[in-house]
Amino acid sequence: MKIFIKYMVTRRCKLIVQATLDQLGIPYIVVELGEVELKEAMTTQQQDQLKIALLVVGLELMENKKAILVEKIKMLILDLVQNTDQSRNLKNSHYISQELDYDYTYLSNLFSEVTGTTIEQYFIVQRIEKVKELLLYDEQNLAQIAYHLNYSSTAHLSNQFKKVTGLTPSFFKNLRSQYRKAEHNEIHYFDQFSESFSWFLSRRQQHYYHRSLSQGYILVLTNLEKTILWTSRSFLVLTGYNPIDVLGKTPHFLQGPSTDPIILQFIRKHLNEVQTVEAEVLNYRNNGEHYECHLRIEPLGNEQGEITHFLAVEYDVQSKYND
Repeated sequence: MKIFIKYMVTRRCKLIVQATLDQLGIPYIVVELGEVELKEAMTTQQQDQLKIALLVVGLELMENKKAILVEKIKMLILDLVQNTDQSRNLKNSHYISQELDYDYTYLSNLFSEVTGTTIEQYFIVQRIEKVKELLLYDEQNLAQIAYHLNYSSTAHLSNQFKKVTGLTPSFFKNLRSQYRKAEHNEIHYFDQFSESFSWFLSRRQQHYYHRSLSQGYILVLTNLEKTILWTSRSFLVLTGYNPIDVLGKTPHFLQGPSTDPIILQFIRKHLNEVQTVEAEVLNYRNNGEHYECHLRIEPLGNEQGEITHFLAVEYDVQSKYND
């Protein structure tokens, strides 16, 4: 018997699922990304116990047939990205259709209906995540990465990378190296940012940001497209995500099913109007736990009055209350 598990996309997830099954005494044959082959059918009680245990760690036992099919599509796409085969002549659409034995038009419409995005766009985003990973390893140049991931050219990769992340590959790589150099003095690094981007900060603003860093608050810097360029080290403590691993993403990845869309719309409206905004939003940690995040976002501009960035100061409401 096979069961399917949502959000199970890393080796760490596999280990968590294995430990959960062992703890509940549910025998299994093999645990793969997104699915588990059991030795026998679960009892109703075991199914309920597993469902709750998975939710606690940010995973979800899937029972809806359409949702299961969408998850299978995602797993195939991840496999395509991770295991590129230069000799495979099938188009992605034909490969997915063949592997799942469904008409691709049906799969494409279903995927868009359930996820709100297209299969093609999902593939692009996952391939860019792989590019980031390879840039971090620093073992291949951009042309080699483009060839390895079946891009038609280096320019194609660079253009797609910038379209998805708002950054060029070289800028992304440079940010990561600068990150390591400045780990021990974040206030100094913040001042370097201020000088580099020619921000026009009042003494009150400068003091506010310095004090926030020294008190362990989270600072998140984005460009005008809301792409993360830098976060303070305390981001790891609160979210479980390493700061250098979120560069090029938008803060949207921290949100989940219980995040209030009205609050997000309120924040988005103020930022689109280039106004300071303060709010509390429900975010999710790397382990699936949620927390109430208080944030204050200010637009930053240069001496010519041009707005160039947004800077957020954030903290966990519950931790602040306990303090």
